[in-house]
Amino acid sequence: MTNLRSPWLQATLVGLVALSATACSSGHDDTASDAAGTAGAASSGTASAQPGDPAAAALVPAEIRKRGSITIATDPSYPPLEYADADSGDLKGMEVDLGNALGKELGLQVKWTKVAFNSIVPGLQAGRYDMALSGFWVFPDRLKVTSMITYFESGSQYMVKAGSSLKIDTRADLCGTTVALESGSSEIEMNQTESKTCQAEGQKPITVQTYQTQDQANLAVTSGRAQSTGVGAEVAGYTVKNAHGQLALAGAIFDSSPAGIAFPKNSALLPAADAALTTMSTDGSLKKLFSTYGVSDQQIALKLNK
Repeated sequence: MTNLRSPWLQATLVGLVALSATACSSGHDDTASDAAGTAGAASSGTASAQPGDPAAAALVPAEIRKRGSITIATDPSYPPLEYADADSGDLKGMEVDLGNALGKELGLQVKWTKVAFNSIVPGLQAGRYDMALSGFWVFPDRLKVTSMITYFESGSQYMVKAGSSLKIDTRADLCGTTVALESGSSEIEMNQTESKTCQAEGQKPITVQTYQTQDQANLAVTSGRAQSTGVGAEVAGYTVKNAHGQLALAGAIFDSSPAGIAFPKNSALLPAADAALTTMSTDGSLKKLFSTYGVSDQQIALKLNK
């Protein structure tokens, strides 16, 4: 990794008092309003008179070209994909770098909006964001209301408090346990479905706790309120490595899924973004980005999912 600082741990230490009042309350689902979800916005780079990919830039819709910028939503609590620097608050991570690079290819300024994960899809539907980079897995329900360009493959991997004997190599291993998950995460629905299977087979159900951010879900595990938390494999490895011995991987990666950039359904920006990403894939810059963050084995062929 290029940045070995632990944004999760530092945020946890700073936020212990605030979290004690909020971490036990349930979060909202994917259809929640994003009116209160925005935590702030930041700009990155400047609009370029000479875009990196003129052919892709020519496909940018006139309204966006006139504006000179794109707004990208993200929940910065998912390192190494996206996180806020503990000191400066600046956004960092693989998907942040990707979003900034995409803006340069299209000759557009990138304006980032920090927002709770479960508020991103409603914001895309309402036209508040041009796209979202926040570890989005592809699921049928999401594709009903968004379009996506997939570029990497992720999979579920669970973390436990260091020293725990709990092993989680398949979703069935979660039967009878308490799991802390970020509100809006695809893990919630998958575990609720698995919980029914647990009961049908005579085992205890999975108890799912939801938290507004992944940082809060991590804290629920280290504080003993939950036995595990599930994230994408690329996030699990990074988080454990930077958790100062407080967390451990619980087992293998399972339930692999393609993931990528989310857009409003049938967005007019899709052709331009797809063309720019294709150029980045062809010239090797996308591969270099994966290598920088140590996840080269998770890159897959680009696919436009309308």
